[in-house]
Amino acid sequence: MIDEYGAVIVRDFIDACFAAKKPTAQWPGCNFGFMFSYMRDRHLPPLLAKQKTAKQTEEDDQRAAAQSQINYGELF
Repeated sequence: MIDEYGAVIVRDFIDACFAAKKPTAQWPGCNFGFMFSYMRDRHLPPLLAKQKTAKQTEEDDQRAAAQSQINYGELF
């Protein structure tokens, strides 16, 4: 999963799963196998959408900064 999505997404995924999974007497813990098998469809897509939005915003900011630079050689 790290190779496919990156360490940041995997860490955020695990944090989201732990936040959502409340321990019970029958199931006091949660391991990565359970998270990956049963919680992935619910918690991974919002994280990927958030990452995509962040990347798009960063690219837009870089594009805007590049367009706003003045080429002083053309002015004189």
